[in-house]
Amino acid sequence: MSRLTRTLGAALAIALIVTGCATQTHQLSTGATDLPSRVELADTPFFAQDQHQCGPASLATALSAAGYSADPRQLEAQVFVPALAGSLQADMLAGARRQGALALLAVGAAQADTLAK
Repeated sequence: MSRLTRTLGAALAIALIVTGCATQTHQLSTGATDLPSRVELADTPFFAQDQHQCGPASLATALSAAGYSADPRQLEAQVFVPALAGSLQADMLAGARRQGALALLAVGAAQADTLAK
């Protein structure tokens, strides 16, 4: 077996292993159908945000609503990227996980323009 064949075989095996960890169940991939169309979260905490820092404030809101202790000022160092004047999705997910929360990317997540309708 040539070195190229072994390298390609190893790369394929690694790719299959990595993607196998990222598979979702049918229920997760199709979404729940029995959810109400609207829900008011009256007890959801509110954190005012400084300019360009909606990421830390929104993450603190989500974490606090889920019962985790969160402070936007502490989350800022974890999720805010000054060069981008914002937060990246991967950093937001990682920031939640650092606080002990299980953060997942929702399949078929609603876009802001569809929520306003």
